[in-house]
Amino acid sequence: MNWWLICMKKYADFSGRARRKEYWMFALFNNIFALVAIFLDNALGNTTEDFGYGLILSLYFLAIILPGLAVSVRRLHDVGKSGWGMFINFIPIIGGFVFLTWATTDSQPGLNKYGENPKTKGGTGKKCPYCAEIIKREAIVCKHCGRDLPIQETPHKNRTRDRVSITKRRKTR
Repeated sequence: MNWWLICMKKYADFSGRARRKEYWMFALFNNIFALVAIFLDNALGNTTEDFGYGLILSLYFLAIILPGLAVSVRRLHDVGKSGWGMFINFIPIIGGFVFLTWATTDSQPGLNKYGENPKTKGGTGKKCPYCAEIIKREAIVCKHCGRDLPIQETPHKNRTRDRVSITKRRKTR
């Protein structure tokens, strides 16, 4: 249920990545809620002969269409595909199987052009500021363009103590 709520909080957020668990838990709870809506429509007598669905299910589908598209696009981003890959579903039979394959594929490890891997918070890679290729986080030189990477200072817990000890060392010399 928590994964469904996460998707609802990212209602129309088409950027970033969604791991398999987030996508499939959203799909599971989406189907459960749709079944409950169908049951309520039938129990309340809201179904129509022509349409076959009732008012509750129709409203639920209208409310869930954007979060469903958003989590699907983020899922495609997680496997390194563009969100435009959603259109493959319009190809009869084959398109659905291709999308199912992408939806069940494991995440790309580390960083890709859509962001960090949601499984590994903090990530295992970074982008080169010069060529934008993905490299190891601890790299000093980009393996793609060969340029030296800017040095990032790591935060120290006792920064004031370090400054004091440096000034003491300077005075003793």
